[in-house]
Formats: sequence, C-alpha cells, structure tokens
Amino acid sequence: MPCSTGSRELLWVNDTISSTKYLIDTGATFSIVPPTSDHKTAQQPAFDLIPANGIPIATYGTESCHMALTQSVSFTWLFLVAEVNQPIIGVDFLEAHDLLKDTRGPSLYHRPSNSSIQVTGCAGNPPLITHLRQESSYDSILRQFPLLTSQTPNHGCIDHGVEHCIITSGLPCFARPRRLPPERRQAAEMEFQAMLNEGTIRPSSCC
Repeated sequence: MPCSTGSRELLWVNDTISSTKYLIDTGATFSIVPPTSDHKTAQQPAFDLIPANGIPIATYGTESCHMALTQSVSFTWLFLVAEVNQPIIGVDFLEAHDLLKDTRGPSLYHRPSNSSIQVTGCAGNPPLITHLRQESSYDSILRQFPLLTSQTPNHGCIDHGVEHCIITSGLPCFARPRRLPPERRQAAEMEFQAMLNEGTIRPSSCC
C-alpha cells in the first residue's frame, strides 16, 4: 500500500463482533476496508482514492459493516472498499458518530454516551487519503492538453485565427450599484488590474 513519508501516532481499536482490528486515522478522509476476492470479481474499479503521494488506490464499491467497539457502543457504517492493507476508520466515521480522541490517554471519547473506548497506540505512516477521483472519458483528453485547465497569462501571442464574439442588443442588465467596503474595493481593483495585464479582460466598448 502506498505510504506517505514521516511517522505519526496511530490508534487501533478492536471490533468485538468480528474481532477485526481497525486503524483509527484522522489523516484519512474516508473509512475503508480491504477488498475480498468477491469484491474484485463482482465489479471493476470505478473510483480512485488519492493519498498524499498522488498514487491512486483502486476502489471496489462500498460495504456496510456493523461493529461493536465496546459492549454498550455499536455502530453501523458504509465503508469504502479499496486496496489497503488494513481496515481504516477515517474522519467521516469519527465525525458522524461524535468520537473524539482523548488527550488524557489511549482512548476515544464517545460524547453521546459519555463513555470511553479503549484503543492501543503505535507509530506509523499510513497513506493520507484525501479525496476520491473518478476516471472519465474526458480525462485522457485533458491530460493531452493541460493548458485547457491551467491559468496561463495571455500576452497577445495567439497562434490561431479562432475568434469568439458575443453580440448583444438592447440595454444591459441593471442592478443597483452598492459601495464596497474599502478593503474589498481595493482587492477587487487589484484583481481587475491583474486580469487586464494578463489580457483576460479588456475595457468595455459600451457607452
């Protein structure tokens, strides 16, 4: 599994129902379980998880898991199924169930029940999984022409004869002018001037 550089404190918690050991990772946006052979046979990867190192991790849909972290505290959650080495409880699970890391010791504080869940601590460097990406038929085209999605200044050196004109008629749309606070006006004027310098906009020819 791709890992980010650097080691950080990690917590592990046991599910008393399945005896599964979950990694609690506040650097992971999503909660994840590893795929089984059935997952891989049932469907092809549709989404990619993107860790901090940028190397995509294939996913295989979702899996609903019911777990009991103590005798009195149980949860049901829809986990992503992805190519990871161990089940991960991410920020989505922690926020949804109001679970907080207890700074006084290796435990999680469950605010709704006012109870603590015992965990074990260790150091490690799992992937910082930040977002999902779905590959589409347009991605390969955009990769061939990166300038389409990047902001590049226009210095007037146009190497094609394509022009796009929007011809309007009648009076322009009207909205009552409102004064901006001085700091916002200054920021707006700086942005307008930057776009003028880049050639992104030009002074209007309307009266």
